[in-house]
Amino acid sequence: MTTDERPAVAERTRPLPHPVRTLTVHALRGFARSPLSAFFTLIFPLAFLVIVSAIVGNGPTGAGVPVAQFLVAPFAVFGVAQATFVVLATDTAGLRERGVLMRLCGTPAPAWTVLAARVSASAVVSVAAVVLLTGVGAGLYGVEVVWRKIPALLVTLALGIACFSALGLAVVALTRTVLVAQTLTQGLLIPLAFISDVFIVGAELPVWLDRLGTALPLRHFAHAMTETFDPAGGTGSGRATCWCWRPGACSARSWPSGVSAGCRAARRRPRRPRPLRRRRRPGRPGPRRARSEPAGARRRRCWPARSGTR
Repeated sequence: MTTDERPAVAERTRPLPHPVRTLTVHALRGFARSPLSAFFTLIFPLAFLVIVSAIVGNGPTGAGVPVAQFLVAPFAVFGVAQATFVVLATDTAGLRERGVLMRLCGTPAPAWTVLAARVSASAVVSVAAVVLLTGVGAGLYGVEVVWRKIPALLVTLALGIACFSALGLAVVALTRTVLVAQTLTQGLLIPLAFISDVFIVGAELPVWLDRLGTALPLRHFAHAMTETFDPAGGTGSGRATCWCWRPGACSARSWPSGVSAGCRAARRRPRRPRPLRRRRRPGRPGPRRARSEPAGARRRRCWPARSGTR
């Protein structure tokens, strides 16, 4: 049998993975290798749940449910906001500053796949934070999972992830360095958590602080999540789907602007560091500079003219 008469063997080609899935896996690996991000997203809300439950106690409320039933949702909201607002903005700004986003924009993968992968990784971390706090609350503090409100919980969680992801991408577009992005996001989230019924629930605040908390989406997100953990009431779908259209909650309205701002930030070139300039100390002369001399003088100095006659 000659070579031409041999049966053709079909080449088995392995399909290429989708770029969003590949970049999402890389983003999750980067999150797992960052102890600071993992601490503030997963461990910090869990530690707050344990400490507040130990201080306040876990006695039954007037409705007959333990106190921890109403503590899991606000701390889970903080974990979601930390993952989708602070970590997303900080990591994206870091990739832009190191020039990774610019190199990824030069590949065949479009810019939206990079942002979709970052947002998908933040969503996975957010779901992990909610599951962790719910599992610890149900196992140690008797928190009841209201199964009829699970669809409302998923809708509320999806809208919260969309809202804070858009805000995080907007912060990336407004800032120039990763240090400014991290300082701005972390400095905004922690103070707002105290006036948005996250760390302190039902506190009597001054009028201007109460209006400030109402004007921002964190309080509305916390109230909608708390409604999904309340055993009383119906399915909770009304508040879960209507909180995003309130004046302070900007999830559905800010998502297009946040994505467009993130695309512009991904195409922006990284900022070059300025060269360091040495400052003169007072009372000390500066370095001496060599005086420039004409070429003829240098030639005469190197080859002196002969004196006398032959």
